[in-house]
Amino acid sequence: MRMPHFQNRFITLCTFLLVFAISFSATAVSATEIIRNGDFTSDLSDWIVDPDIDPAWNPLSSGAISLNPPSTDYNGYLGTVVHQNLNVTGIANVQVQLSMDLWKMTASSGNTVTVILSYFDNEGQFHDFDIVTPLSDNISSDPQNPTTVTGTFTFPAEAYKLVAFEIEKIGYGNLMADNISLAAEGITVDIVPLISGISAGEGPYGTSITITARISVPFRAPSSSAIAPTA
Repeated sequence: MRMPHFQNRFITLCTFLLVFAISFSATAVSATEIIRNGDFTSDLSDWIVDPDIDPAWNPLSSGAISLNPPSTDYNGYLGTVVHQNLNVTGIANVQVQLSMDLWKMTASSGNTVTVILSYFDNEGQFHDFDIVTPLSDNISSDPQNPTTVTGTFTFPAEAYKLVAFEIEKIGYGNLMADNISLAAEGITVDIVPLISGISAGEGPYGTSITITARISVPFRAPSSSAIAPTA
C-alpha cells in the first residue's frame, strides 16, 4: 500500500495481518458483494477516513462522499482518503468486478484518484495493486448523470485472502463518489476484527507488539476447512 505516513501504515498492516490469521465459515454465493455500505445510506458506517485527514472534515454530501480532503499543502491532499478492511477468502483464480459512480466538481487532465486492492498470498506475502485509475477528462461533471467507472482483476492462483479496499487521491481535482461495488463469484466474505488496542505503533526492528481485537458476531459453528495457511 502507498501512504506517506509510516506509523499509520504500520497499524493498518497489523490489521491486515490479524485478518489474515482469522477465518470463519460462510456460504459462498454467486456474485457476492464485498463492499459494505457502498451507497452510503448508513452514512460512513464501515468506512474509515484516513487518520491524517483533518478529523473535523466530513466527506459526506447528499448521500455521496467527497474524495478531496482539505489540506494546507499547496498541491492539495495526496494519499488514502477512505478504505475498508476486508476478510475475503476463496479468491484464487477469481475475477473481481469493480463499479463506482464518479463526478467531478473540478479536475485537470490526468488522474485524480486510484482504487487499490490489497491481499495476502498463501505464503503470507502481502500484495497491493490498482484495479482502476480513471482519467479525470472522462468523468462527468453532472451529479445527476455520473460516470460509472468499472474495472476487473483476476487474482493469481496463489492468492489467499483479500484484506483491503481503498481509494487514494493521487492528483489535483475534486471528485465525488457513490454506489461503490466490488463483487465476485464463489468467494467467502466474513467479518473483520475491530482492533481496539496496539501495544506499540512504532519501534526498531524486532520490537514485539500485542494487538487487541474485538469480534461481535452471532455464534456459528466453525467449518473444519476454515484454517489459515502456514506461512
